[in-house]
Amino acid sequence: MTSLRGIGCNVIVLPVSVEEMSRNLQSMLSQPLSARHGPTHSALMKNEINEDFVRSVIRDPERALQQVGVTVRPIDLTTTPSQTKFFDKATYDDFFAGIRWKVDSVDAREHDATCAALTMRLRAGHKSADPLTSRFVFVTTNPIFVDYARDFCRKNRMINDRQTPPVIIKRELAMTAWLRTGLVRDDAKAKQVDIPRGHLIASCERVLRPRKEVLKAVHDKLKEFDPERAQQFELLLSDQRSVERLMDETLGLERLATTANPQMLLEEMRNATANEVRSEYERKARVAAQRHGQEKRELKEAHEADVAEAKRALGQRDAELEALRAERKRLHGIALAARQGEIDRVDTLISGSNRFIGRLETGLTWSTVVILSAGAAGSVVGLPQSAAVATAGILGLTGLYHTVRELQQKPKIGFQNLLDGVARFRLRRGLKTLGLDRAKFEDAVELRYGRISWVTEKRAGLLPTNDRKLVAAAPPRDLEEA
Repeated sequence: MTSLRGIGCNVIVLPVSVEEMSRNLQSMLSQPLSARHGPTHSALMKNEINEDFVRSVIRDPERALQQVGVTVRPIDLTTTPSQTKFFDKATYDDFFAGIRWKVDSVDAREHDATCAALTMRLRAGHKSADPLTSRFVFVTTNPIFVDYARDFCRKNRMINDRQTPPVIIKRELAMTAWLRTGLVRDDAKAKQVDIPRGHLIASCERVLRPRKEVLKAVHDKLKEFDPERAQQFELLLSDQRSVERLMDETLGLERLATTANPQMLLEEMRNATANEVRSEYERKARVAAQRHGQEKRELKEAHEADVAEAKRALGQRDAELEALRAERKRLHGIALAARQGEIDRVDTLISGSNRFIGRLETGLTWSTVVILSAGAAGSVVGLPQSAAVATAGILGLTGLYHTVRELQQKPKIGFQNLLDGVARFRLRRGLKTLGLDRAKFEDAVELRYGRISWVTEKRAGLLPTNDRKLVAAAPPRDLEEA
């Protein structure tokens, strides 16, 4: 169509053809798969179009034609009365009566007769031997229609033998367009023949296009032989490869589908599908193997990268752990030195307190001895009467107190209480002065007659673990001095 438009031709469709197109498409879709045929069915089998598209064309054929640049010319047998003389009603009836194809469809025969009549009327008596200068020609793929229209018009003296009939075959128009637009192409070196590839493909496709007669002949013979094989044949018709093999084997001729070869044709159809499926499977297997190999390599590379990263992370973690161990050791040393320093200061405090208590105890003892001696020998030495009485009173009260407390079996107040109180006071004051925890260190020492000493187990608890074994080997200073 592009070539024809390039030389000034227009492509139109008659309303009666639009109606016929919708009927044919609807009829094709209503048939079972085994009974479908025609170019639309072939396009469906090749997945060039889908049924939704076909149904949209059925609903609005004029819009579908406009999308491909084809317009619908609103004309019928009653539109132009002035042109009726070029193909009148009687001529139309004679033409319709002579149609011998599509005998089971009145609509199809009326369509062909109407198209021939309207074409002659649109020509308005114009005649030409060139299809492209004949003003109007109706293009079809039905060679019987072309022959009948040409013979009818010649018989009725509408055209002569050299003039273009109202109906021409599609390949004739294609050949004419090719001769006008694509036969010779100027070239700097030579002139060469350039046959459009689309025409060659279309010609080959017509040869391989499934013919209803061939499909029906094979189906009927298989059904007579084995109904189950007929069902298999119907299923294979859904595969374009099987249908093409059938047309190859029969050359598109139903007479070659005989009672002797239906099983062979069915087997060929099976093989066509099986070979294609096998080739597709092998292709997919090769692609899968290549993909598997690539994935395996990628997984190996990823695994090696993960291992390297894991080793690097482990090395980094080991370094961090070693740094943490060194830091812990350093902090432990600092804590040990600090704790040992505290214990040393407390040792000094205890030693000083014990020395003071020792001196205090000595002073108290000698004071008591002096007082007792003075009381006993007061008259001898000539002490005043009042001093002698006071000394005797103190000694008497002291003896009475001890006698009563002993009888009551209760603790008595003496030098030990005094010395313990003084030692405790000095210990607490010293711990406060040193800024140490009083409760912790008081719990780790004991008082014996004013002397402060460490409790071995509790002193060990004040030291870090590694140094607790040294406690038994290092006695307190107060014990050494004692």
